[in-house]
Amino acid sequence: MKKILFVTRLLHTGGIEKSLYETIQIIKSEDVKITIAVFVEKGDMVDLFSKECDIIDLSKDFQIACNKAKYLFGYLSNLRFISFLKGVFTRLYEMIFVSQRKKEMRRISRMPILKEEFDIAVSYHDPYSRCVPYVSNNVIAKEKYTWVHRDVMTDPDTRSVKLYGSIFNNFKIFMK
Repeated sequence: MKKILFVTRLLHTGGIEKSLYETIQIIKSEDVKITIAVFVEKGDMVDLFSKECDIIDLSKDFQIACNKAKYLFGYLSNLRFISFLKGVFTRLYEMIFVSQRKKEMRRISRMPILKEEFDIAVSYHDPYSRCVPYVSNNVIAKEKYTWVHRDVMTDPDTRSVKLYGSIFNNFKIFMK
């Protein structure tokens, strides 16, 4: 049995979600087990998707990864004051100078790796979303794909193209 994972941000009624639902309808069979990992579990299409496949809620792990206070005060609990100060200054620097996309990538790096292994893993959202680094770094799969629904080469945000360019090398890319 093939095991396929789709990672997306949320399951609200929208173009990406409708496209994902149609994709699942095309590939579902008795020989395929489909799982969706979602960063925001709530949404008006959750019930529809849960009838078709398993859903993994990543929201709790992502919230923990976003909780900077936990990491800062973790330094204090170990009595590593210099490390604590370094953490404070690092966080201040990030707040002022680091792009939101880099912050997202750091948060993803703090999340645990999924225990289940898959034959195929697909990042199925915006090409510069948290789904891309999550599939790249936190999912064990024989093949990894990203579904790109816009032209990343003509994107005016060239910083994102540079930042994500190296990550895209880990994927086979679907273009809509």
